[in-house]
Amino acid sequence: MSCAGRLPTPEGILFHDHLLGSMPDGIVFVDSEFRIVKWNRAMELLTGISAEYAEQQRWDPAVLQLRDERFKLISAARCPVIRAIRQGTKTHQHVLVTNSKRDKVSLDAWVMPVRGTDGAIRGATLQMQDASFRVSLEARVQQLNEKATRDSLTGIANRAEFDGAHQRWVAGHLQRGSAYSLIICDLDYFKRINDMHGHQAGDEALIAFATLLRKYCHNADLVARYGGEEFVMLCCDCDRIAATGRAERIREAWAGQSHAMLNGRSLTASFGVAQLRAGDTGETMLRRADWALLQAKSRGRNAVVSSDEGMPEPDAKDQQHNGWLWWWRRSRPVPHLLQRHVVTLVPLRLAAEKLRGFVIDHAAEIREVAEQRVVLEIAGKNVPRIRHSTDRPTPFLVELNLVEVTDDHDRCARGAQLRTVVQITIRPKRHRDRRRDTADERARELFLRLKSYLMARDDS
Repeated sequence: MSCAGRLPTPEGILFHDHLLGSMPDGIVFVDSEFRIVKWNRAMELLTGISAEYAEQQRWDPAVLQLRDERFKLISAARCPVIRAIRQGTKTHQHVLVTNSKRDKVSLDAWVMPVRGTDGAIRGATLQMQDASFRVSLEARVQQLNEKATRDSLTGIANRAEFDGAHQRWVAGHLQRGSAYSLIICDLDYFKRINDMHGHQAGDEALIAFATLLRKYCHNADLVARYGGEEFVMLCCDCDRIAATGRAERIREAWAGQSHAMLNGRSLTASFGVAQLRAGDTGETMLRRADWALLQAKSRGRNAVVSSDEGMPEPDAKDQQHNGWLWWWRRSRPVPHLLQRHVVTLVPLRLAAEKLRGFVIDHAAEIREVAEQRVVLEIAGKNVPRIRHSTDRPTPFLVELNLVEVTDDHDRCARGAQLRTVVQITIRPKRHRDRRRDTADERARELFLRLKSYLMARDDS
């Protein structure tokens, strides 16, 4: 007799039952008459239904309260076990059951038809595996992804998500040759809200503005908090005229909205709009939008300005030498936030050594060095006193003019003491950072640190 024709021995049945009883997965055997012939221990634990009750009962998905991923009851016509026996189809799907404690249990279900040697279907096997941990892990991964890409206060996209999406969308729209616009907006006089009504009122204003932006955001668009009180909206397949019109509607709606935390007062915002041009990068497009926002601010705020409105045109010489940077280089320099004179009672050589320690500790980049002049750039993350984790780091330029002098008019006089007078000028690297609430405060902190490193005092 062949192996296929052998009858199972008592030992074989013992091993078979022991294997099914010790498996962590739920196992169910259903014959061709839809009778349950096997219901193992793991199935009892998953469902709260005993094998004594289940075996020899007719298979019915309603007994298990078997549901799909939408928690909709699975009918007999949609039941994978019944379809396997009737149609010979094998299935793998995610299902839900309700256990004896009325808890929803997530399960992965594998259903296989069982055929005899003649090819006829003799029943089906159902293997059910607890998927709660996997589902929980997927939920945690989703939460981590949202935390990494969402602004914690307003719930909209954060700066990192904006940066990635903007670069991708610039490349995609340039490739397709379709219109793409960017709106950058800034709440007017936001510092006054914090100063007069407290930071909670400021947070509520930011949340309200983000909610309004969402209302005017189309399905394919993206709204993000750029940092502080600045927001951006990426408008897919949208030209400058349409984007400007949308910004104007948002401006009007915001100006007409009253706020309970401000005793019914309304607020305003300024907007800059830029449309993608041939040869653009994400940065050049953002710079044009920011230029337009600065124009809106300079016109008294509560305004919408497009980057194509009144933008200075380059002359041939400027365009030849400066390329696309002509308008950036011709713009006015960023005004300084702080300018002070200090004196340190050491010669210029030792003052330079003390300055070196400041450069190293703050990871400053030396932008320019002359005989008596040094210009440093300090990245935003190395600038002191960032108040909130959501604040966008502000890079600063620090200019130092150093002059070595003596306390005596006669440099050759015995006992004349060399000292160094330093003029310190601090300004933000970018125009937009000149408007930030904490820019002045951070500049003062930076000045005090530099003064400490130089062991200097104010020059009276």
